[in-house]
Amino acid sequence: MDYQTSSIRPNYEVRNYRRDEETEITQLSEQVFSRPISLETWNWKYRDSPYGGEATVGVYDNKIVAHYGGLVLDANHYGKPIYLLHAVDSMCAPKSRASLIFVRVGSTFIDSLASRQIEEFGFGFPGKTAAKLGILKLGYRFHSSIYTAQVATNQVKSRFSLNSWTYIENPDKHYFEKVDSIWKTAKNKIPVGVKKDSDYISWRYDMRPGKKYSYWILMRLGKLLAYAITTRENGLIRILDFVSIHSMQSPGEHGEFSSLVACIAKQPNAESVSFWITPAAQYRNRVAMSLNATIEENECCSVYVDFIADSFNKLTGGDSGNFVFDAGDYDLF
Repeated sequence: MDYQTSSIRPNYEVRNYRRDEETEITQLSEQVFSRPISLETWNWKYRDSPYGGEATVGVYDNKIVAHYGGLVLDANHYGKPIYLLHAVDSMCAPKSRASLIFVRVGSTFIDSLASRQIEEFGFGFPGKTAAKLGILKLGYRFHSSIYTAQVATNQVKSRFSLNSWTYIENPDKHYFEKVDSIWKTAKNKIPVGVKKDSDYISWRYDMRPGKKYSYWILMRLGKLLAYAITTRENGLIRILDFVSIHSMQSPGEHGEFSSLVACIAKQPNAESVSFWITPAAQYRNRVAMSLNATIEENECCSVYVDFIADSFNKLTGGDSGNFVFDAGDYDLF
């Protein structure tokens, strides 16, 4: 998409990113993020993404000093297709922050997408400081704080492992067929969220460069019940995505998630298991408390911005718990 070029002041401009600027954008990330974006990751996310990555940049003296990106994702509203924007990689060079060029970059990006009336709303997970700026200047609306529970594996009781999950190190077509079978039922019970079928799971995890993930499937008496994705950092194993055929907050979903934690805890050299507690997954708070987990508020929070008038509340019925996301939606994992 072509964005309108807008002058900020002499030597500043805002425009759409151009091909062959990927290296310069990744170099900007080295000034801003503790975990910079590699060229391979940027290409995977934007240039090669089946979801159509888009980006606006701010330029000063022919150098990119600000960037705002996003992915227009296939999404789900009780089984009906919708489109949501996942805003990612918002950044500004430290020396340019006083110029407010980042605000112009962000507003240009958001206004350009809003004018299409295709996406229902945009969402993201900025840090607290960036969220305040977005609420003040970019039309962000605060959605929720996010909490991370971390439980030591020696706290996990065997009674939680009644359901046996199958661990899969390298997924094949049979795994992704099972994902689609589970999603076919699960989508009808999820109010609003990213469409997490095999196409998404394959792109998000299996095709992502520089990352290693583990895959899980839960079956009982030949029936597919749930799938999950995890990642590992030394002895810490993080649950990134968990999708069940059962309704949100149901006893079935609670029991399946508890058994997942128990099965992960049995992995060789696993020391702790972590997972997000979000408005749509309050049952995880009960799981965490039963395991004496430590619970801490994340540095990031969830925000949204409407592209169609009051679309977020219309889709969710005004209940923040009806927007379903998990740690895997956070771009850093």
